[in-house]
Amino acid sequence: MEIADSIEALGHVELHDAVLYGIDLRVFEGICEVRLSMYETPESSSRIDATLSMTGVESCLMSVDTPSLLENASAGNVANCRVDVDRGVVRLYLTDGLLEVFASAVSLARDPAQ
Repeated sequence: MEIADSIEALGHVELHDAVLYGIDLRVFEGICEVRLSMYETPESSSRIDATLSMTGVESCLMSVDTPSLLENASAGNVANCRVDVDRGVVRLYLTDGLLEVFASAVSLARDPAQ
């Protein structure tokens, strides 16, 4: 089930306190996928597993402090998500880290197993 089908729609999704599980950058395909667990709504009491997919990736910047991500996983190791629609940029601010991706298309979908 798709939660956001564009970078504009992603800008309206609350990713504060999400848990980052993994980042898959496929250079030859121009794809970056982020596996995370997130609250479906701000009122939700439990998280759902989801994948943030970015295609047409032109650039990616990543600075990740793995011990900090692990230490903060239970509370949520994603501080927030900011998008720059005009430039096609998605920025995930992490506990002691950042993932910045320039992409032509973005989608966020609930993992099908749920």
